[in-house]
Amino acid sequence: MQVNIFANKFMRLSMVPPCLLTGINFGNTAFFVSVHRAWERGELGEVGFRLTDSGSDNDAKEAHALHVELVSRGVLNRLTWCRLMPKHSHNFADRVNSMVKEVIRPKSGIGGGCMAPWDMQALVEKAVRSQKGDCEFAWLWCNVDWKTRYKGHFHSEFAGFGNERLWIYEYDPNLPPTFVRVTFQKDLLPRDGSREPVMLPCEPDEKVMLPCELDRWEGGVV
Repeated sequence: MQVNIFANKFMRLSMVPPCLLTGINFGNTAFFVSVHRAWERGELGEVGFRLTDSGSDNDAKEAHALHVELVSRGVLNRLTWCRLMPKHSHNFADRVNSMVKEVIRPKSGIGGGCMAPWDMQALVEKAVRSQKGDCEFAWLWCNVDWKTRYKGHFHSEFAGFGNERLWIYEYDPNLPPTFVRVTFQKDLLPRDGSREPVMLPCEPDEKVMLPCELDRWEGGVV
């Protein structure tokens, strides 16, 4: 289950059936369709803030590429990505997930379990009934193949970003071809208030990670 919460707006829960693989293709797809849903509701502003964990469904180089593309194409003018450390707490989202798991696979070994997708949906909807504000439930019966879409668009030196926890993607008309400035902080609490420019993934020279030649859809669904 992927939960995208838009503070003071709505919460969107995305589920995949067990026949689908998850990983970054699921995480990127759930985030992308949630951003689109926020736009449909008229609640998507020019500035975004994304707070994720360090699981495989969120934490991968394809997430960087998606963030660059969203800003490059004008979906957002600025996107801040805060990557939490592993084994943290999602607070409400984690509690909901634990409640649902306890019904489906009780620790005590007692319970009816969940035999069908619609049973799962009913359990989730019951678990979030006390949520204030709008709550939407969505089944993702396919995931966009983001790995294929961004294949070949990464510089060979783009690696080892695991310790950088705060990334900022900003529109900059002076940085063709992506027009995106990417900066990061090594610590979530900056010691001197400065931000270091990122050499990768997006530099307006021969080391461009994500060129603008993405007008043609190169991915698919999985």
